[in-house]
Amino acid sequence: MSTAHRPTWDPAQARDVKGASRQFSVRDMAAHTKLKFRQVGQTSTDEVKKRDLRAELLLAEQEAKNKKRKAEGKPPLPLEGAPEDEEANKRRKLLQEALEMDKDDEDDEEEEDEEKKENGADR
Repeated sequence: MSTAHRPTWDPAQARDVKGASRQFSVRDMAAHTKLKFRQVGQTSTDEVKKRDLRAELLLAEQEAKNKKRKAEGKPPLPLEGAPEDEEANKRRKLLQEALEMDKDDEDDEEEEDEEKKENGADR
């Protein structure tokens, strides 16, 4: 085997080079220096919070059951939870929150009435 097949560990350098070379390898440069962030539509945490995942899961399960029934030759079951648009979901959630707040207010009023009765009875 000749010496031509061996790697050059110490490459030849010129004798008259006075300054350092300004060339450097691409492999010496930093790579992957920027992070990617999720864009709108890539299921960010805010988008997931807005979605009703439970309803989507139930609907997907219902559709799968209907597909299986259709393959068996049976008629499909009626959809129980038809898909609602986002506004309907928002409206439903707001109503539920309002009901919960009303329940809390009623509890507070009852406690205040009881305190007034106790204070009135002590006098």
